[in-house]
Amino acid sequence: MRKIKLEIGGIVFSFALDKNIKNIELPPNNVYKNFLIDKDEEISIIVKYEKSYPLLGDNYSNFCLGEGVSLYYSKIEDKISLVYCVARNRPYFALDLYDKLKKGILKLYSISLSYSFLNFPIITQLLFISLLSYKNGILLHSAGIIDRKGKGIVFAGNSGTGKTTLCQLYRDINNSIILNDDRIIIRCIEDRFYLFGTPWSGSGNFSSTLSFPLHKIFLLNHGENNTFIPLSGREAFVSLMNLSFLPFYDYACMKEVIDFFGKLVREIPTLKLSFKPDKDVLELIDNYEGVVVG
Repeated sequence: MRKIKLEIGGIVFSFALDKNIKNIELPPNNVYKNFLIDKDEEISIIVKYEKSYPLLGDNYSNFCLGEGVSLYYSKIEDKISLVYCVARNRPYFALDLYDKLKKGILKLYSISLSYSFLNFPIITQLLFISLLSYKNGILLHSAGIIDRKGKGIVFAGNSGTGKTTLCQLYRDINNSIILNDDRIIIRCIEDRFYLFGTPWSGSGNFSSTLSFPLHKIFLLNHGENNTFIPLSGREAFVSLMNLSFLPFYDYACMKEVIDFFGKLVREIPTLKLSFKPDKDVLELIDNYEGVVVG
């Protein structure tokens, strides 16, 4: 394929290959396989292989993402440039977005990456971290399910807090649908919040293209008993921000994200859930209707 179209989080976008990159071949187990779509795209990204590295001058801000990994950011008028660097600040790929994030260029600085860039999820995740702030949404470290009553529930938490465990428990419940066990998109569309499945699953490999209205959010902890505590808007705001993938490099994007979370915690009940890894906790979750705590 010379062009691939995907729909994630209700947003249709495309990757079109420049002449110096071979055709895209998605193996049967590729995480994006189920997200292929044949619709008109909202965002068009041209993919190129570049032999020469960009000059990262004073117009770039540098952010450390971890040992040996950094992100360079620049914004000139309506053009956003993100350069992902590995060992010794060697550029691995760059993403330029412009025209109000409707168009972009993905520059790959590794031949091997140009053959398999869709197997490197940070590329599309970085695209969406910026994009969602303009689309009334966020990417959250969380699992998402649609329960047997047709209600969308988000279970947010760091690695090891039980997201995949809960998905495995719900898997055996009739009429429950698991959207993802590690990355969920939440968007506000026409003044209503929705959760969306994504391709970026956790250890349980749960992934779905579906979406549904969001009913409640649980912040996870393992515990000796199954209990929950409703959180105030302030507590929910801080906790959810800490579990989100934020466009920290861009002031305007962060302002949109902060406004988004302010509305989310005012309208959607958020609770702290401690649970034992057995099916008894599902009844507790199922029976809570709840209200937003101020």
